[in-house]
Amino acid sequence: MLRKTHRSSTRTGLTIKLPTDLDGRGIDPRLSTYAVELHTKVLSRSGNSYTYFDHATSIRE
Repeated sequence: MLRKTHRSSTRTGLTIKLPTDLDGRGIDPRLSTYAVELHTKVLSRSGNSYTYFDHATSIRE
């Protein structure tokens, strides 16, 4: 089994809201960049390879 990570392009200049602010007005000034990492597993059997989705992770910087 082979694990692979694929990262999306990065979006910058975004407004990231605080998840703890119930009215949605709280903004985290330190975070303004967002990307996604897609984690897959590649299984090989009888000379064939099969790629399966494992999980995705959001990255806020």
